This record gives sequence, C-alpha cells and structure tokens, in this order.
Amino acid sequence: MVTKKFLIIYHNLKMLLTLDLNKLIEIIIDQYGENVLIEFVSMTQNEKEKSSKVDAGILKIVERFKLYESDDAGNKIRRKDIEEKAIREGLK
Repeated sequence: MVTKKFLIIYHNLKMLLTLDLNKLIEIIIDQYGENVLIEFVSMTQNEKEKSSKVDAGILKIVERFKLYESDDAGNKIRRKDIEEKAIREGLK
C-alpha cells in the first residue's frame, strides 16, 4: 500500500478556514485514492510576507495556502492545479 504525502502550508488559521477543506480533501482523494497523509503547517514569517501585499495601505493575502505533494524521492512539488481547483469548486 502506497501512501501519498501532502503538505498544506497556510497563512493563518482564519485564512485556512475560508477554504472549503472538505472539497480540497475530496479532490486529493479522488485523484490519489484513500491512502493519503495530509500535514498542515503554518507559514513562516518570510513565507507570509511573500504571500501578501500592501495595496493602498491595506494588507491583502494573495495566497491563503500552498499545497505540496511529496514525490518518491521526498521532493516537494507545488500543486497549483489542485489549489486552484479546490478554490474554484469550493466556492459556495
């Protein structure tokens, strides 16, 4: 049994919870099967700065989360396609 590993790095808990997590998990399981390991980790301060911008004096979060898949060698591959699908399909 092969377990696929994913890492979700999120800006902060409030931003993470604006995402439809059920839809994200459903997309991952539909694509990779039920043997998945999903780890949630808060962004570092440096990552937070890179994922936000100030516009007209207002802080805007550009990326609420990032999803990485670990390949067989342990390299992390960003899955922007799944991120975008989860955002698009998770809208209510």
